Amino acid sequence: MTYDHQKAVSRINQKKALVSITRKKLFRPVYKGRLKAFTGYQTLATFKTDAVEYLTLEMTLKKGEAILGVVQGDTFHTLCEGTCQKEIELPVQKGFARLRIIGSNADLTYTLKRRQI
Repeated sequence: MTYDHQKAVSRINQKKALVSITRKKLFRPVYKGRLKAFTGYQTLATFKTDAVEYLTLEMTLKKGEAILGVVQGDTFHTLCEGTCQKEIELPVQKGFARLRIIGSNADLTYTLKRRQI
């Protein structure tokens, strides 16, 4: 899937969706969500990074195309494209980062667990 880099790193959400739900568990950095008929660019979460971050990511894509990534400054890191289930070390620096999704007619569910060492 191709995307516009300027829209991917932008703070502005440009989306169309029938369903767009994102939840964060209270007192724990766990994000769960569901998107249906999603097209566009959307920030799912914003979080502060201090050191190395580790993510456990599970994304199930039922239809369409989607990319899940992290934006920090003017840099977009692709974490997952399509259906995936993995644990990764996040390439971020100290500061703030945004979890962002890009989609084209996508139906998907996702779960993201974040932890620091």
